[in-house]
Amino acid sequence: MSRKIDKRTLETKKKIKEAVINQLQHHQSSEITVTDIATACDINRNTFYIHYSSIADVLVDIEGELKKIITDNIAKHPINAYIENPQLLIGMVARIFITSKNYGGLIFESNFSKYLTSSIITELSNYLYQEYKKVAPESDAATFFTIEFLVGGFFYSLKDWYHNRKDVTLEELMNRMDNIIKNGVAKTLDSFLIYSRRYN
Repeated sequence: MSRKIDKRTLETKKKIKEAVINQLQHHQSSEITVTDIATACDINRNTFYIHYSSIADVLVDIEGELKKIITDNIAKHPINAYIENPQLLIGMVARIFITSKNYGGLIFESNFSKYLTSSIITELSNYLYQEYKKVAPESDAATFFTIEFLVGGFFYSLKDWYHNRKDVTLEELMNRMDNIIKNGVAKTLDSFLIYSRRYN
């Protein structure tokens, strides 16, 4: 019996999150009401409150779910694999958004986009920095800011591409980013480590 209840709960929460994501395409989060979401999901307000305390609570759940999807996918490979082949990381993260209608719309088109993009950049930068420190313990704040610069540039370029694709394919964009990272930033990270070892 409990399994059936759990499955029903998950399905209801999924419907609520999808309804909120859909509303975010047209409205600011502060404009979305519980009544709007209950109507869209064909549930009553009491059912909504069984699962969430507010619209803000739903947004926290959506944000956490998206971050977990990203970090779970990244954790499939060691950090050295991404250092040697940046496109592995770039392509993986890009496709999470490009292939998902819900998350693609949320990160690229919604009124929640600016906050969510910033939050994901911070989360992903911290995750990669902590993983990088495991293979390069000398890493310092400059290393973190370089990683954050990379991650932020990637996300904002991807968003710009999404809205203004022109004649550039996703593969072409990924290849260009891969070359820049391999030929520029990897050497920069190495120089930070050399400097750190020399002067610390």
